[in-house]
Amino acid sequence: MFAAPASGQSAAEEPNAALDFLIGEWDVDRVYRPGSAEERRVAGQLSCARAIYDAFVRCVYDLDRPDRGPAQEVVYFNHNAIYGTYENIWLSSSWPIKVIMAGSLNSEERSMASEAQFMIEEGRTESVRSSHRWTDDSIAYRVDIRTSEDPEGEWTYHMEEVARRVSTDQ
Repeated sequence: MFAAPASGQSAAEEPNAALDFLIGEWDVDRVYRPGSAEERRVAGQLSCARAIYDAFVRCVYDLDRPDRGPAQEVVYFNHNAIYGTYENIWLSSSWPIKVIMAGSLNSEERSMASEAQFMIEEGRTESVRSSHRWTDDSIAYRVDIRTSEDPEGEWTYHMEEVARRVSTDQ
């Protein structure tokens, strides 16, 4: 049998409190391939709350994709004290690969950066780097990608997202 942490204890250490900027309800505007001929816009909602005995912040995106139907993404954010990094794992109804990204968070600058590398089809490797920047009322999120077929150091501006706070109630 599994037991909950004793009263007054939490699985979350102080570094996890830095993720509190995510907690709340948000309206989301996302643009894939910004400024390119393939630009595609998606809108939706984002809801983030503490999860798993406060060890994570769980965020759920519900996205309206006019050209492809609805999509849902579930993201878990945490501080990994073993590796000394901030991590996030992305699960998506529209992409079969589960991605764990790792990086750093700077509370003073209100920024978080992370990256990942994983295999995709036909033996190619995809590299992803992302950044979050936030204020009290918004979060700007940017993603750049490259594959093992791209010239070294060449990145594609894949996606930008702006989330605007609707509420902090949880």
